[in-house]
Amino acid sequence: MVQTTEKMADEPLIKPYSCFWHPDKSWLDLFVTIILWLVFPIQKMVKYPAVKDSEETKKQHKSLRSFMRKGSVSAGKPHIAKWAANSKCAIIQFTYTIKRTPLLKEWGLYKETLDDRYPSGDIDVILRFPASILKETKDADTSKKNEYGCVVVEKLDIQSFPADVPLVLHFFGGGMTIGVPNDGDGLEMTQKVCELAAKPIILAGVCYSQSPEHSFPVAVEEALTSVCEFLTALPDRKMHISGISAGGNLAAVTTMEMQRRYPGRIASSALICPMLDPSANTLSYYLNRNAFAISSEWIRWCWRAYLVLPKTVESGGIMDLDTMEARLEYGSNCTTWEASPFSKGDLARLVNPTVDIPKGLDDPNGPKFVILTNEGDVLRDEGIELVETLKSAGATVNFLRHGGTHWIGTVLDKKSHAALVSAWRDVLFSA
Repeated sequence: MVQTTEKMADEPLIKPYSCFWHPDKSWLDLFVTIILWLVFPIQKMVKYPAVKDSEETKKQHKSLRSFMRKGSVSAGKPHIAKWAANSKCAIIQFTYTIKRTPLLKEWGLYKETLDDRYPSGDIDVILRFPASILKETKDADTSKKNEYGCVVVEKLDIQSFPADVPLVLHFFGGGMTIGVPNDGDGLEMTQKVCELAAKPIILAGVCYSQSPEHSFPVAVEEALTSVCEFLTALPDRKMHISGISAGGNLAAVTTMEMQRRYPGRIASSALICPMLDPSANTLSYYLNRNAFAISSEWIRWCWRAYLVLPKTVESGGIMDLDTMEARLEYGSNCTTWEASPFSKGDLARLVNPTVDIPKGLDDPNGPKFVILTNEGDVLRDEGIELVETLKSAGATVNFLRHGGTHWIGTVLDKKSHAALVSAWRDVLFSA
């Protein structure tokens, strides 16, 4: 069971793991995360206010996002090349633009206008797929490749997609603050599933807006609008949803909301190391607080940027506290989250879907879940809590509990990554 502050009041004191040792991390895992920490210092961000009008925050954000974009190209390009080689054809890229609408207001979930938080323009969804699945793209001009190695087409009718090719709406990670839509992780998973299944997939990456410039609930509304658009445009097709880390949050939220409004239309949902609980006060936050790259401080900062929460100012040191309850609450967002208007009513489930699970998940036509957690991840316990909640509701859940750091532990372990690819293949091609 997940250990929260309420369950830890009478527990004996234990120490968090050292940044240089963890029972569930390999030496390769530690080496890679140390290198990432050195070349990609996201810990700098926690020194600055998580607000959009902070000049220092803007400066650091610009630098980190530029780094992420460059990294996404170098990481994604080889996977596109492998995908094309396995498919024996080019990989097509098409940007599908969806008109922005006040969906949450129309659904009665959010009364205020979001005009001051919206970015300019509408919502883009980047579609990638093997050219051979459509007649109109089989003979596409391969000289028009972009930096990722995809052949870009300007016009496409999504209704022409073959019904037997899975369409996956994917949400990238990055703490709701620094991610990039063209994430290499989503491309790698897609390429490997296609290779294992020897069948094509349509990957639709949703370009949702990020914080602190476009705070909650902008990203949620964009995610829901995107999925609704595809469900409406393709009424005879079931959809698949996936997401990593912060993207796992949006994937979970959209899966639950679609179950409420379009029951039976979501075939599967792959939630990889999902970021779910803004309180950020579970035992895994404490035990893994010293992790390189993805630390407790960093994820808490991301939640504050996303939900416009003030930082809790603590006095003294965490190891001076004499109860586990106090240690779990130290530096967390639990008090400020409880005071937030977003923690009340229907809005709460748009932040943390675990608090309000829809009915019908036990139906044979309900979504099948693949959920992954890593033992050395601060987000481990909230992923486990979601698994327990879904299983209690009768949902079909394939739970993969891997060792190592947040997502990195799975990527670096061939056996673990192969297990994830196999599990995702099974739900994508069983519907």
